Amino acid sequence: MNKFTILTLLTLFSLPGLAKQQTATLDVPTMNCATCQFTVKEHCRTSMA
Repeated sequence: MNKFTILTLLTLFSLPGLAKQQTATLDVPTMNCATCQFTVKEHCRTSMA
């Protein structure tokens, strides 16, 4: 491989490490039971993976 290819691959694979972490707050009026909080949190965790 030439140097340009190696540099391009390293750049592409390092970009996710430079992303800014963000937090989202959900406000859903009808989801106020005890299990809703866990359900939404678990869904967000698994859908982001």
